[in-house]
Amino acid sequence: DAASLRARKRGSFAAMRTFEQQNSSRWVLVKVIPMASSEDALLALPNTNLNLVTKGKSNAVIGAEGSVSLDVDMGLSNAKAIEMSVSGSNETAKYRYVVGTVDRVISLICCVGLEEGWSWQEIQMVTAAQVRKIRGVIASPLNE
Repeated sequence: DAASLRARKRGSFAAMRTFEQQNSSRWVLVKVIPMASSEDALLALPNTNLNLVTKGKSNAVIGAEGSVSLDVDMGLSNAKAIEMSVSGSNETAKYRYVVGTVDRVISLICCVGLEEGWSWQEIQMVTAAQVRKIRGVIASPLNE
């Protein structure tokens, strides 16, 4: 799409990191996608891939899925929170996403845990910390 092409011409690239908390079977994926402008971030936001659930040969089944209303200001604009349950093998995982924009950057946080996994309060804390990091990078003189 045009917004992604403009970001590429500017030299932007997406970054993604994953973390695992082994003792509690919880994972978090953090993805940032810098765009050429805040307008482009808004254009690209609906196309942000939330399809992080299954691999091609997985036999996982997506159960309940829905939007969640969060009343806490995490610093994200255009924020959307989504929750889904995924069953596979003998376990059920809870996927909880928060996606939104920080100026010209799209932020995606995906927290996964077996059974209940991450609480929304914990996810809000992780999201707010990520927003602070993004704002720090945006404000950096190296980013101009």
